[in-house]
Order: sequence, then C-alpha cells, then structure tokens
Amino acid sequence: MPDLRPLARGAAGLALALAVLAAISALAHLPVGAASPDGALRLSLRTARARVEICRERSAGELAALPAHMRQARTCEETAVDYRLEVAVDGRPRVDRRIVHRGLRRTRPLVVEELVLVAPGERRVEVRFLPVDPPPGAGELPRPAFAGTLRFDAGRVRVMALADDAASLRIVDPG
Repeated sequence: MPDLRPLARGAAGLALALAVLAAISALAHLPVGAASPDGALRLSLRTARARVEICRERSAGELAALPAHMRQARTCEETAVDYRLEVAVDGRPRVDRRIVHRGLRRTRPLVVEELVLVAPGERRVEVRFLPVDPPPGAGELPRPAFAGTLRFDAGRVRVMALADDAASLRIVDPG
C-alpha cells in the first residue's frame, strides 16, 4: 500500500493557505472607520514656475578681470522664490504657511499637498498662493488665487489644483 502522508500534508497545507487567503479577503472588505462628518478641500499644487532668472550687465572692470573665454557682457543667475499659501473658509483663516523649495540647491519644484476639513454646506472659500520676498528684477510672478462659493458634502473631498497657465486655481473634481 502506498504512503499517503506526503499527499495529506500537501492537501492540509493547501487548505490552510486557502483559509488564510479567504480570511485576508474578508478583512479587506471591512470598513476602516466611520465616515467623516465633514467635507474636505484638498489643495494639490505643483509648480516649477517659482524659479526666476535675474540678469545684469557686467561692468568693464568685471569683464577685464575675467579670463578671455569667460567674458560675457551679460550674466544671469537662477534663483528660487518661496510662496505663501493662505486658505480662508467663510472668512476664517484655516491655513497660512510658507512653501519652500526643496533640494540642496533649492532646485525642486514647489509642491503643496494640503487637506482642509470643512463643515458640510455652501462655504465661501478663498485661496491665495503668493510669492514671498521676490528678488529685485524678478519681474511679474504668478499669483494664483481662487475666491468663490463651493458646496461641501459630508465624507466628500473637493480637489483644487493649478490651472494649466499656473496663474489661477481651479476645482478639478466634478463636485
């Protein structure tokens, strides 16, 4: 008579694996918590347009001090400008913080991921994204803003992002 113990161990192992898989599947479908009684505004902003190039003309003395192969009459430096994010809901300030460039040389784009809880209903929302201390000669920098009335439902999130021109903010969810 053949030894059936290895086959029985394999079947038991398969049954155990299927039971564990079924248990994980059942747990994955359980609700994690109660739905939020509030709505939310998610600000998802990303821009590289906060980097500006400042150019100036070199003096004759500066040009003479440079090696011949480096004598360019005009010199330009790129600099990063930080921004301030301000959010008000129904006239009350909710967010006011400085958004700074990341990276060793501050070369990373500005990135904002902010979630603001808002009571359900029609709410007056004002959002401003303003440059902080732009250097002289920076020219006109984008100042995206949004002011309007939005409807917030309990447990739902409204998403705001930069418009394609990076000069304004827009709601990107269907509402």
